[in-house]
Amino acid sequence: MYDFIDLTKLTIFINSFMAVVIVFFAVIKQVTVALDIFKNMD
Repeated sequence: MYDFIDLTKLTIFINSFMAVVIVFFAVIKQVTVALDIFKNMD
């Protein structure tokens, strides 16, 4: 039972970590696009 609880916590942690990574890359992509648009405005 203890192993099962640990596995559940690990799964939740991995899912949260993946979500953070995906959001992080999405933000970087948005910032890059915004910077490109900003540069092209000049």
